Amino acid sequence: MTFTSPQYLELAESLLGEHEAARRTAVSRAYYAVFHAARRRRNQDLGFETTRTIGHKDLWDYYKQSVTTRRLTLRGERLLKRRQQADYDISPAWDLKSAGETVHDARQLLRELDALTTPTDR
Repeated sequence: MTFTSPQYLELAESLLGEHEAARRTAVSRAYYAVFHAARRRRNQDLGFETTRTIGHKDLWDYYKQSVTTRRLTLRGERLLKRRQQADYDISPAWDLKSAGETVHDARQLLRELDALTTPTDR
């Protein structure tokens, strides 16, 4: 069975709690839920295998090209920055509020990606 973007997000939500390491992991999983959904959508738009690899910057640059998805790019890049901070910056601490907001933002972004009904306009 394939691990899906919503499952990444469910895992992120389950990790929100009192331990900072779990909150940092939740932020990372929330970002990757969005990254994988955005990558799958981009690959479908271009007729590629849905698992074809792409770097983070290239993925968000793809969405930046479209008027209808440019806002997604800004939010995706913001999530990427938070993920990098959670993964690589030991301080400052990740509190429950910040981690929870990041997971919430990821859920909203997943909904917006799912709502795209046509390939992005090129």
